[in-house]
This record gives sequence, structure tokens and C-alpha cells, in this order.
Amino acid sequence: MLIVVDWTITQILRIFAVHLLTANPLDRSLNVAINHTASRLYPTGFDVGDPAPATLADLRAHVARTGRMLVWSGGSTDTIYDDQETNYAFRAWHDWHHWRYGYAFDLAGETLAYHGQCCDLDLLYRGHDRLAAWKRILWAEVVGQALHHDMFGCFPVNQRAFVEACLALPRGHLIPGIAY
Repeated sequence: MLIVVDWTITQILRIFAVHLLTANPLDRSLNVAINHTASRLYPTGFDVGDPAPATLADLRAHVARTGRMLVWSGGSTDTIYDDQETNYAFRAWHDWHHWRYGYAFDLAGETLAYHGQCCDLDLLYRGHDRLAAWKRILWAEVVGQALHHDMFGCFPVNQRAFVEACLALPRGHLIPGIAY
């Protein structure tokens, strides 16, 4: 199934208005930053579907063939965003870094994509009082989950609980139970 997400200011405001009152994201301001960043990268939207590209080669081939980004529609419950549309926007923003810079879908590539996203946040939100917190949250969301996958062969089922557990750890710990 393929869902086309075409972003307009009216649609973004409608999503924010509905979810501002009902959603319980980990950091509401991060949700806003994610949707803003995705709308800048994809002014005509991106696609959501299953299956989605599972490798860099598949991603690049899809974009070359269609001219659009395609992100996976699954695994969008129990996220830190508490909103499927924001989760899709995060994936599109994140996968843009894989596509644009050729980062593989492995731990090294995920780490590089995370750093690219941090650079985007620095560019768009320099001086924002939540910037450091957003980077820490995204570290747990991207790199922490990639480490979990490398160690256990799967991603956390409850992504929100995983990220919250990572954020509760003292500095110097990567994921629950693992120190570096």
C-alpha cells in the first residue's frame, strides 16, 4: 500500500492543531522541528508505504525511478512522537541523509545520518533552548536503536520506552545495560 504525503502549510497546521491537543510526544517542540525540517526537504511531500526500501541501493533506485522518497509505514506505534505523521516525517528527513550522502543502512551509516540531522538542527535552530535535548533524544532514537539492532538482531518493539530508558541513563552509557 502506498500513501502519498503532500505537505502544505494548511495540512501541517491541521496536523499540529489536532495533535497539539491529543498527542503526548516525548518533546512537542522536537515534533514541530521534525515536521518543519521535512517540509523544507520535501515541499511536494514524500511517500509512505510497505514495503519500503531496505538498503541504500533500493532507496537510491526508488528515488531515481520515482523522484520521491518512500518511507516504511510500519512500526509507527509506541514512538517518541506519539503521531504517525511525525514519525513518517522523521524517517523521510533521516533517509534523506542516507540517500544524499550514500550512508549505508548499518551502524556506521545510521551514526553518520544522525550527525547530518544534528547539523540540520544546528543550521535551522541555532540558539534554541531545546537543541541539546533534541540531539540527545535523536541519538537514542537513531544510534541507540541501531546499536540495539547490532547487538540483539532486532529493533526495540516499544521505541518510546527504549528511548526513555536511554535518556534516563547516566552519561557514559549507550543503551540500557551496556556501558562504554
